[in-house]
Amino acid sequence: MNLAKQFPGMAYAMVFVTSGLTVAVGADAQVASAGSGASPVPAGESVDLVLSLQGGISYGAYQAGVNQAILDIARRSNRGMLPVSFGGIPTFRLAALVGASAGNINGFLSAVSWCREIGQVESSILWRIWISTGIEQLLRPVGIRLSGTLEPLEPDATGVFHRSFYEQHFAALNNLLGPAPVSPECRQPIPVGITLTRQYPDTVNVGKVPAPVQRFVTAFRLVPDCLDPIGDELDDCDANPSRLHWR
Repeated sequence: MNLAKQFPGMAYAMVFVTSGLTVAVGADAQVASAGSGASPVPAGESVDLVLSLQGGISYGAYQAGVNQAILDIARRSNRGMLPVSFGGIPTFRLAALVGASAGNINGFLSAVSWCREIGQVESSILWRIWISTGIEQLLRPVGIRLSGTLEPLEPDATGVFHRSFYEQHFAALNNLLGPAPVSPECRQPIPVGITLTRQYPDTVNVGKVPAPVQRFVTAFRLVPDCLDPIGDELDDCDANPSRLHWR
């Protein structure tokens, strides 16, 4: 299938929504629409890719698959590995990710995945976390103690859900952040914005009226330690393993 013909604006300069994922590709580029005669971004020209990821609990599993596919297509395009039938898709720079709830998780995981070589899809951190998670894994285990940083379960605890299952994934994610080769695409800090719900409301003033609010927004940047915080190369990213840091 020739994507350039089937979806003239998708690879060049369009915002589209699928599986709770809003993707902005090359927002400053010229939009090519069917029959318009507009010129698409030339093959080989780099455009910015921004992912906006909504929440939705288990919806995040579907979203993660779409994320992985988009990042894989972008990576393959950057390396000249796409079939000729894909048409003239440009190269991509992952410019930013923003999310809420499950979208926060996928934003963090997608940024890490972009900076590491993943091989087969099944070795991706997105696959490994979501494909193994069901309702049974979210329920609070009974009568066991947890290792690592998590607290032992209290016998009178009343919560239905618990994060104990994810302890194994915390370890896998820490391994991905540890010293390892950095993918050629990861040569600048990647901003990741997240939206959280406060456990205890804060107060904001709307005019003279104080109003409780539980929404909390913040941002991080994923930076390999071969780069400085603004993206200048401190060490040879191609030759030396690098840690990934959230700053």
